[in-house]
Amino acid sequence: MVGMDVETAVREEIPTLTIILNNATMGIYRPEHFATAHDLFGTKNTSGDYVKMAEAMGAHGERIVDPSDIIPAIKRCAGITMQGQAAVLEIVTDPKEKDMPYRGF
Repeated sequence: MVGMDVETAVREEIPTLTIILNNATMGIYRPEHFATAHDLFGTKNTSGDYVKMAEAMGAHGERIVDPSDIIPAIKRCAGITMQGQAAVLEIVTDPKEKDMPYRGF
């Protein structure tokens, strides 16, 4: 679990960078296998605020939604880790996309 990894990094002062590709969808739940559960209970959908969770544990947290911000965000977060602090970068993606589209960054 991401939360446990970040908590350990902060507690043990391990300056790691955790990158989360967040499409708010659990990949294990395919509609053809869990159609009833998903229709009735939304089992495929997830939510949460990884940035607030990271910050609450003492890590730097950052969220981006624009693909053109990926490289600058990675550089900022890498700089944070070079200063000795753990960082979490949450990249919000479209749940309808199988892969984040390449936009020439």
